[in-house]
Amino acid sequence: MDCPPSPIISPPPCSTNIIVLSSAGKPIFSRYPLANNGSLVTISGLVQAILSFATSLETNIKTILTTNETYLFLQRGSVFLLAISPSPSISTNYLALLLEYAYSQILFTLTSKIQKIFQKSAGFDLTNLFGEDSHSVLCSLLDTAESSGSLLLQGVTILPLPPPVRKEASRVLLAGGKMIENTLFSLLLDKKGRLISLVMPAQIENQLQPSDAHLISNFFASQPGLLASESWLPVCLPRFNETGFVYAYSAGLDKESDVVLVMVSVVSSIEQFHLFQNVKSAIASALHFDLAAKSAAGTACALHESVIQANSTIQNTLVARYCSIASALHFLYRVEVPIKGGGKLTQTLSPQVGFPFVDDRSRADVWKSYQDLAVMLRGSKDYTENDSDDDAGNGDDYDYDSSDDAGDNNRNGNGNGKGNEQKNEKDIFEAKCQSFMAKPVKKRNVAFFSGAGGEIFCGLNGAGFEIYAVMPSNLGGTEAVQNLVRLTRKLREDADFLFFSPATW
Repeated sequence: MDCPPSPIISPPPCSTNIIVLSSAGKPIFSRYPLANNGSLVTISGLVQAILSFATSLETNIKTILTTNETYLFLQRGSVFLLAISPSPSISTNYLALLLEYAYSQILFTLTSKIQKIFQKSAGFDLTNLFGEDSHSVLCSLLDTAESSGSLLLQGVTILPLPPPVRKEASRVLLAGGKMIENTLFSLLLDKKGRLISLVMPAQIENQLQPSDAHLISNFFASQPGLLASESWLPVCLPRFNETGFVYAYSAGLDKESDVVLVMVSVVSSIEQFHLFQNVKSAIASALHFDLAAKSAAGTACALHESVIQANSTIQNTLVARYCSIASALHFLYRVEVPIKGGGKLTQTLSPQVGFPFVDDRSRADVWKSYQDLAVMLRGSKDYTENDSDDDAGNGDDYDYDSSDDAGDNNRNGNGNGKGNEQKNEKDIFEAKCQSFMAKPVKKRNVAFFSGAGGEIFCGLNGAGFEIYAVMPSNLGGTEAVQNLVRLTRKLREDADFLFFSPATW
């Protein structure tokens, strides 16, 4: 279909717009304002009409492709989501992943009980409940998806720290959580939402999933005011339990390093809030964050100094060193870190894209190439239908909206935590692309191709890891892969500094 760019939708040239509406055509969210003073109500009504027409023909529209754009639809109960990409060749896997995260963020604020609201009143205006703050948090999440590999690779971003410092922080966090009952998760984050330490249940079905961790870290990173004060908020973690809230206490521990403590409970009482307050004071004292503890110890907090140093110099120095080892211009790395007692926490090292990719278009091309590599390496049929070598790395997109049972959600993400209601019907919340990208690699694959500027994009995966990189054009494909193997070995050598195994209770 040869069509000009949409006169209604006006995203930046290299960004994907996301629109969310109800099945009745009521607008809920639009990432970007509409062109020519267009009305979100108008575009929502148009989308609803297209979907209704398709339903009347007993068909299901997933994707519309033009020479200039890609439109991808996703339905979750009474909520319709639409991604509009300015690229006609973008991976539909990636667009579906964005839509799953958009829906997850809506549930983070409102839970899946919004479906019951729409069942009772299809024309209900949800924008009054999904306010401006929630809008900005969702926009921040989508911005992160387009500038980081953590969501694409389904891994939590970790702040590199000396192992003894992180070990002590985890010990203090574990001891603090054990002081009171009903603590589900305890996290230490930096101001950018990167994970410093995490303690969670030993039971695999109750452990924190990367996609839920992304929602937590994005929520606090996108609202700097929360770092300087205490808060007690209801939040929904969809992969833990999409039907109800858990309750998150947060408090900044240090103004200079902006370390924030987050403790999550299934109990909403004011007594639980005060218990968390007391534990926060004990943790701050044990880590020498408060003035009295600093004076008694005669030294500044080791964690305080390490976080400041990591934010100022270590991160850039590390990235430059790793890139030089592989002669790489940029790279992404994902590793599955086992948890003592069972389970794993997938973690990523995802540096910012820098020189020579200095403009929005070139950076967007890098991320698009990584998206293509991720699908090529995993090979959808190889991981979702059979183990045939013939299908490995074929690059086909995963059928994100197929009607097959999403039974693996109970472990590959959507495990119900303790206290969840037993559901007799299929869950509304399905995260097929999140589950697909989160699944462990079954067999080793290699892929590489040349980019538009002649650069070599290559990827390698194996048991428990994936790595992607862009290499200069003067390297051949084989040499680029050899360099990638060399970088992988170095990253494994430095694993204790870059990653960690969460403590459990």
